[in-house]
Amino acid sequence: MYDAAEGSRTRTTDSQAPERCFLVEQAPTRDPRWLQGMSLVIEEALLAEYHPAECARPGERCAIDYYQVKWTTWTQEIWSEPYLPGLNDLDGKPHYDGTRRRKWSYFYDHTHRYRYCARSAAEGASPNKPGRPAVRFSEAERAVPPDES
Repeated sequence: MYDAAEGSRTRTTDSQAPERCFLVEQAPTRDPRWLQGMSLVIEEALLAEYHPAECARPGERCAIDYYQVKWTTWTQEIWSEPYLPGLNDLDGKPHYDGTRRRKWSYFYDHTHRYRYCARSAAEGASPNKPGRPAVRFSEAERAVPPDES
């Protein structure tokens, strides 16, 4: 569960994105459920908990269209390339037990941002899953944002 006292979350409607999509920038969640393996299902449950007004309504489902992780070095902070769940987000670094994970496992201890969209259950939860239309990025979204420090 997200605790507002532990970090900030900023959400805005994304005017360049499909209808009912939202951008969220969030401090590390410390939520261990993001660390759970390769499943693409966990995002739906977590989004329903984090954003109940959009994602926990009857007949509505939410999914992350893309996300980024803020990497920090000794001298700078850099946003990752946009990751698409199930397409380019397999982490090259496995868990300690050797199991694979997605890059969103870094939501646990890194600042991150993501765009999620609410869709009717009939439309499907994620455009990145088989049989769904592809995510469309605006020109600004295709570019990795410059260092904001």
